[in-house]
Amino acid sequence: MITRLGVGVAAGLAAPKAARLDAAARAGLAVPAGVVIPDEARALVGEDPGALAPWLSAPEVAGLGTVAVRSAFGAEDGTEGSRAGRYATRLGVAAADHEALADAVGAVWRSGAHAGEAAAPPDRRDVLVMAQVPARRAGVAATETEHVDDRVESVAGLADGLLAGTETGERRDLAKLHRGERADAGLPAWAARLQRLLRAVRAELGEADWEVEWADDGATCWLLQVRPLTASLPREERLTVGNHEEILPPLPSRLTTTLIASTGRALFAWYRRFDPTLPARRPLVVALGGRPFLNRSLLRDLLRHLGLPTALLREAMGASGDEAETPLRPERLLRKSPVLARLGLRQLSVTRSARRRGRWLRRRAQQPGTGFDGAVAALQDVYAGLVTEMFALANAMSVPVALLRRAGVLAELSRRQETAATRAASDLEHLRTLVAADPARASAVRAGAVPTDAAFAAAWREYLATHGHRGAYESDLARPRWIEDPAPLLASLAHLPRTRPVPGPLSWRARALWPVWLPAARAMAARERLRSDGMRAFLALRLRLLALADAAVADGRLPTREDLWLLTVHEVAALDHGWAPGERFLAVRRAERARQARYRFPAVVPRGADPEAYAEPEGRGDASASPAADAGVRGRPVVPGTVRGIAWVLDDPASAPPPASGAGRTILVARSLDPGWAPVLSRVDGVVAETGGDLSHGSILVRELGLPAITDAAGATAAVATGDEVELRAGSGTLRRCR
Repeated sequence: MITRLGVGVAAGLAAPKAARLDAAARAGLAVPAGVVIPDEARALVGEDPGALAPWLSAPEVAGLGTVAVRSAFGAEDGTEGSRAGRYATRLGVAAADHEALADAVGAVWRSGAHAGEAAAPPDRRDVLVMAQVPARRAGVAATETEHVDDRVESVAGLADGLLAGTETGERRDLAKLHRGERADAGLPAWAARLQRLLRAVRAELGEADWEVEWADDGATCWLLQVRPLTASLPREERLTVGNHEEILPPLPSRLTTTLIASTGRALFAWYRRFDPTLPARRPLVVALGGRPFLNRSLLRDLLRHLGLPTALLREAMGASGDEAETPLRPERLLRKSPVLARLGLRQLSVTRSARRRGRWLRRRAQQPGTGFDGAVAALQDVYAGLVTEMFALANAMSVPVALLRRAGVLAELSRRQETAATRAASDLEHLRTLVAADPARASAVRAGAVPTDAAFAAAWREYLATHGHRGAYESDLARPRWIEDPAPLLASLAHLPRTRPVPGPLSWRARALWPVWLPAARAMAARERLRSDGMRAFLALRLRLLALADAAVADGRLPTREDLWLLTVHEVAALDHGWAPGERFLAVRRAERARQARYRFPAVVPRGADPEAYAEPEGRGDASASPAADAGVRGRPVVPGTVRGIAWVLDDPASAPPPASGAGRTILVARSLDPGWAPVLSRVDGVVAETGGDLSHGSILVRELGLPAITDAAGATAAVATGDEVELRAGSGTLRRCR
């Protein structure tokens, strides 16, 4: 009746908990010596556990020394819920004391019939008797398929208080090890042994969500129990505004925020096409404080899953978090080579694929179906289709761009290229020249009117046909495009045309790296062209939504067309099905939006953050008193060069002119940049952006325009004020206020 762990439990004579330990012991994992006393023994001895004594005197039991007696009940560890800790455990029992051991077994059996459970539950009540480990460190680990780290909670000595919930342990994350990988350097010895034990558990019991109890005696990390993990443990995930801050206003419309969040699963599914073992349930996009944030931890885990260095994420997107960077792992890179090969093959056709996707986006926007329902579905398709193709293009760009940046020639080579985004700025120079040549045109432009003479009107129509679908923060459906509101363009035309310096001959290093530049340049051009196609689709869908909103205003479903942007995508779709927001509902939304407008989030925030913790008091204060400005703001160089001039701090591309500068030079200081800032960029001599990386649209713009610039300059808009005299030393990544 009593079976020793590791020799094979007879079929049907052990609940899953004991069976798993038996399987682990047979596979050679470090499981303490022990035996299983099956439920059938309880049926034989009835209410007299002392009758077990003859069996407990067997050598395989008596020779265990000091033992722990634990439950292994069938009802204990289900896949939907766990009763861990609800049954008795007896520690420090002498195996040679048959009566004490029998009493401990009886106590465990009886705990299966305590209050709240049936007196005779139908599930098995097996008992484990295992040699007690003289633990120096012990605890619980959760190994989950959705994460590249195992979550560990541990205490010194035995973990009985931790398991009973009366003691809180030290928490840490341990990187999952895979076959052929070594434990991380710098870990405590017990943690390195635990890393290897958890790898063995996954290898022998399968890749699943497991909760593992363990104890380390200073030489060996022992496996005490394995059960299904029924509830994910809280993880300290980090979120980043990332590229969203570049393409969205400080507070996007609720419709746009919920649109982006609704497509998050579809976006990450693009990567799962290449590797189905990637997380399936963790969200890529999280809405917080009215804004969409990217799950930075998930993106870091994607790189770690593939064996790539996490520094690639910082270089591509900017916004350093407080996480330690993990290096390249060659052994994992080799193991994931089939996945990387599939991604690489996808990149070979990325420019052709981007052209096809651009055509598809425009067609889908022209076929939105009927009503709000159809427009919302088309929006979700267009957004997901645009961003997933952007993923492929960004992947194609990332490695060559990183190499060129490290070689110091990225800005030099980019100056020779003009993508769709940059043309929006350079094409303004022709219009600006026409205005400068005619006082009547200049007077009309200064008054905010479009000159009506034939020559200018023809050039204006051509510009709007090419670029009119663009606009500031153009990924927000609520924002008008230049063809709807040309005020930013007209404000830009009031200034004299600028002649950008012609690039000199390429350096020998740039010529040597030209073959590396070519694929990056093609991918950049395709990416900016695709974004332009996506914005044409967005304009078509925006106009469709506004037409539907006008109809809803006419029949009383909406008070005004602008109220549409206060609704979620699901609420917009519900307008087709009898739902209508009342004035009280909309008043609450407006008040919520006013509160959200006060939030000033840093570049990286915890996922569980309380937005109110980031609420800014009334008034932003006096930037001139900021010590940060005196010490200098630091960022990452994008285009080298030194510029001294007047700061122009903007949250939003404005129609107001930049401040007057005696030196005639202006340095733009902004949260972020996107192609909609082209009219502003054509009026400045240097750029400082708080967010952005090498692959950001804004970084591509300033590199191609040749503007000295830094990015990832946290706190820049608070450190200086419009009108301050500042010096930008972009080569060293600094901005200082001049005294």
